[in-house]
Amino acid sequence: MTKRKSNIKVQDIISLGQLILQFSRVERATLHEDGLRPETDSDHSLMLSILGCSIASILRPDLDLGKIAQYALVHDLVEVYAGDTVTINITEAGKKEKETKEAMALARINREFGKSFPWLIKTIKSYESLDTIEARFVKGLDKLLPKITHLLNNGQYIKQIGMTKTELIKRYDQQIIEMSKYSYDLPEIMDLRDELAELFIEMMYPNN
Repeated sequence: MTKRKSNIKVQDIISLGQLILQFSRVERATLHEDGLRPETDSDHSLMLSILGCSIASILRPDLDLGKIAQYALVHDLVEVYAGDTVTINITEAGKKEKETKEAMALARINREFGKSFPWLIKTIKSYESLDTIEARFVKGLDKLLPKITHLLNNGQYIKQIGMTKTELIKRYDQQIIEMSKYSYDLPEIMDLRDELAELFIEMMYPNN
C-alpha cells in the first residue's frame, strides 16, 4: 500500500498547534463571571468571533461573516509573544510600547509561520490595516467585550483598581473619540457601545 503525503509538513502543523495552545494561556485583565478567574485570549477571541457573526447577521447582514470570524480569531494572536496590555488607563508612552512589542511579535510569527501558513500572516495584517469594513467591525466590537465581562462579574476588575464613576465616564468618553477613527461607518457598533457603557455605569454606581 502506497502512503500519500500531505502538502503540509506535519511538524509545521504541530508547531502552529503549540502556538495556539500558548495563546490560550495568555491572561487578560478581564475576569470570568466568578470575578476570580482571568479571561484568556482564546476565551476572548472565541467570544468575539461568535458574537461578531451573530450580531452582524442581524445588524449588518451586508458584511461577510466569514471574514468577521477569521479576523476575530487572529486579531490578538500577536499577544502570544507580546503579552496582553491593560489599556483602560494606558498612557501615550504605553501605547507606543504596546505597538512596538506587537510589531516585533508579528515579525516573529511571520518568520516562524509565514512560509508554511501564509493565510495566517495575511489575515493578521489585513485586520491590523483595517482595510475592510469587516476588520473595522471586529475592531469596534472588540472594544465592547470588556463591558460584557464586567457586567457578568459585577465589575470586579473595576472595583479592584478603585476606579471612580468620574474616571470611568472620562475613559468611556475618550473611547468614543478613539473608536470614531475606525468605526465611523459603523453606527450600530457605536450605539451598542453607548448602551453597554450606560448599563455598566448604572450597575456600578447605582446611588451616584
